[in-house]
Amino acid sequence: MSRFMYTSHPPDLTLDRHRPRQDRLYVVERDSATSFSGIPSRIARELCQFGSGIAKVADIDDAVAAYRSSIDIKTIVDRLGVSMPTGQQIIRMGVLTPIYGTEKDMKAKFSENAVNKLLDDLMLDLEEQDENDDIVSLDYAFKRAGCRISDIIVGMVNGGIAKRYLSKDPTKIGFARLLVSLREVKAEFAPESPGLKRHEFARTLGLDRATAMAFFESGFFKIGHSEGRVNRRAHDTVTQESFDAFFREHASLAELARGWMQPSKLRTGLTRASILPVWACRERRIATFYRRSDVEAYRGRNC
Repeated sequence: MSRFMYTSHPPDLTLDRHRPRQDRLYVVERDSATSFSGIPSRIARELCQFGSGIAKVADIDDAVAAYRSSIDIKTIVDRLGVSMPTGQQIIRMGVLTPIYGTEKDMKAKFSENAVNKLLDDLMLDLEEQDENDDIVSLDYAFKRAGCRISDIIVGMVNGGIAKRYLSKDPTKIGFARLLVSLREVKAEFAPESPGLKRHEFARTLGLDRATAMAFFESGFFKIGHSEGRVNRRAHDTVTQESFDAFFREHASLAELARGWMQPSKLRTGLTRASILPVWACRERRIATFYRRSDVEAYRGRNC
């Protein structure tokens, strides 16, 4: 409501009724929300939340007109053809902002013109197209690209996803009819480093959960974080870069002994040569890791 001018000492407005309507002023008192004839109480409460002040009648008229043509979030999601969670997400992401409803107990209202403009900006004059391996619906794209439908909508608004078509299915409404390039969506939301989640780390190394978790947290790997594609739950990950770097320099006892000698004999020989593992768990050959350079030097001396 920044367009309204407020003062703690309103002037004498006794003669204000003689002004043209557009130049008249309302004196707004904090407790006078019900005193405005013809103004919805929600708007009056918006005005009064700032305390006493003055507002032009013309501005009040504009506010009333905007309020009466505004729509709620249920109408928005129906018109956009998206789910309620997606509608709430694009609002939180700033694609649409409420024009009323700043108070805690007020229902948010949105500009119908802004919703229509959003639809026009993203869908007007688009060519109809059949779906194929690359040109797909938003619902298909988000499942394959590891993002949310709201992320794709924001990407289109920001210009990062420019290639768009309309489905030939006339029964689809709003964004449900939009088709986008799966390659563009994947490029826009490709993770910098996917890494390995805890269960993937264990499976890759063939370790049981307890051993894998101890190795995961051993300090040899850089720990990152990722979000699930659908439920957005956060996960710890070992970054792929640190995983690859460790195994360029190290190997398990099982790998080092393969095709050479029994793992137990290699372990005994390395110990006698004062070559110790950098990390080991319960003397398991797949969970005992040595520096490759140490073992290669030992092998050169004993072959």
